[in-house]
Amino acid sequence: MSSKKDMTIKRVSSKVFADTRGVLMPFNLDDAELNSFRRVFCTADLTLGEVRGAHAHRKQTQLLYVIQGEFKITFENSSERGEVLLNNHSDGIEIPMMTWSTQTPTKDHSVLMVFASDVYEESDYIRDYEEFQKLCSRVLKK
Repeated sequence: MSSKKDMTIKRVSSKVFADTRGVLMPFNLDDAELNSFRRVFCTADLTLGEVRGAHAHRKQTQLLYVIQGEFKITFENSSERGEVLLNNHSDGIEIPMMTWSTQTPTKDHSVLMVFASDVYEESDYIRDYEEFQKLCSRVLKK
């Protein structure tokens, strides 16, 4: 398991270039912040208010960026619990392993881009909240 330090939620930011033609959001995968990520995916065409996520990862870390719209992000792990509103193209959040997280679009046409530290592996997912809480309590006892 990871230490509490490794489980801290971090706000992150990216460069954004905006002008009359629109917004450019470059993500250079060789940047130190992104070079450990192996998978990228987006959620789009979402129903307003419909909760996404609602799971934790045993080993993976994720970076979440709002491409369009706005998302309420909730998070909980053995050392902290909270929520943030992501509504700026340059703002993101890092969700460390063993963190339960939900993502809820709060505006129409919202798009979320996720950088994941590894390829999809179902065994890495904790989809049962009670199981997650039991695993977190083990971390706290160590």
